[in-house]
Amino acid sequence: MDHAVLDLPRSVHLALWLPHVGSTDAVARAVTVVHDDDEPHTVVGEPGTPGPGLTALVRAWGSDLHAVTAALPVPGDVVGVPASITGPVLDAGECVLVSTSGGSFAAVPTVEEFGSATEPGHLVTWRVRAIPDWSLAVVSSVGTLAEAERELRGALLTATDALDSLGTAQWRPEAAEALDALRATPSHLPPDLDQRRARVLALAARLRMIISLAATDDGGAVNIWQSDQRAAALRHVDLAARRALCSATLVA
Repeated sequence: MDHAVLDLPRSVHLALWLPHVGSTDAVARAVTVVHDDDEPHTVVGEPGTPGPGLTALVRAWGSDLHAVTAALPVPGDVVGVPASITGPVLDAGECVLVSTSGGSFAAVPTVEEFGSATEPGHLVTWRVRAIPDWSLAVVSSVGTLAEAERELRGALLTATDALDSLGTAQWRPEAAEALDALRATPSHLPPDLDQRRARVLALAARLRMIISLAATDDGGAVNIWQSDQRAAALRHVDLAARRALCSATLVA
């Protein structure tokens, strides 16, 4: 990943763009953003599912969208994901939930990696399934955007205190360099996205970068107690960041 640019999960990009695809150009832009460096995405699902490519799905759902959100669940925190799809969504770590005049659906991406470490590639298939109405469960799980922003700012203090106290200056050089890039903003947001959503997305993406770096580097933690303390702090940060991304993509 280019640490000069904070990235977002595929499901977050798709959920962000669906309310903003009122033209052919916007559909094409949304598909380009979600694809990024992947091979063209495939869509499979029940009879009547738009596909087989992502363009058809974006066009169909974007023109008949009643509600949408991205969900980034982990075991113990499924953020309102319906029980009927909890297993595959936990395996993927993400999904998009939508409601249209034709019902409610989940799109779950499965990703196959190919190539080498220096030239990686990804084959992505979105599996679409009909689900019960999800909006009330998600709203009650993640709260409002204003609440998510407050929780994120508290989580940022928690992350900063935890990492500073454990000697992040002793991290490997590339980790320290990546932390210096946390002023970057997520790329490829819809141009008419409101400022609060953009702020929440940027802060949540920064916190997820911290979590990712901490998961691969012990920093200055020198004993089990320190490692446990940092792990507990970062679990709190991860919860806030995941729920904030859900809240920032929620249109219901």
